[in-house]
Amino acid sequence: MRSCRRSWPFGDTALERDYIAYRALASKIRRDASASLDLGAEVELTQLKLERSFEGSVSLQATVATVTTLSDGLGPRQEPEPSPLSTIIERLNERFGTKWSEATRLHIQAVGEELVDNPAVQREAAANTPENLAAGFDKHLTGALIGRLNEAQELASAARPPTNLPSSGRSPNSCPTPT
Repeated sequence: MRSCRRSWPFGDTALERDYIAYRALASKIRRDASASLDLGAEVELTQLKLERSFEGSVSLQATVATVTTLSDGLGPRQEPEPSPLSTIIERLNERFGTKWSEATRLHIQAVGEELVDNPAVQREAAANTPENLAAGFDKHLTGALIGRLNEAQELASAARPPTNLPSSGRSPNSCPTPT
């Protein structure tokens, strides 16, 4: 419970007596801790006492000084910590029953980097709201996925062992027949 204590010059004994009595009474009243008290529509300010506490000039003297700050005034430059891609993949595996692995994470990360580095995607992202960008994003995503698949196929072809091994009488792509 918050209390607001006012200071009045002592001399009004009735006011002091009432203040002490009402404060004691307020400590006996139990309110629900989750409920807040809003008296905005029920309380009306009827009187206001103005009292002069200072008389004089408030002008500043013109002097030259150096202002030093702790920062450059731009505020904090911390961006929200993104969820690691591995955590997102774990959630997708749980939700959809997939069995994606670390290799999948690397593949998705490579597709994402390709999209981020794409100048056309950058132009569209700068000129559109997220909703409008999503409308035409499928073509960029499909292009990036196909590009990654083509690169993986080229890599697999280049990494395949040479086929100029001694001939066993069958073609390199044929499977042995069971005997």
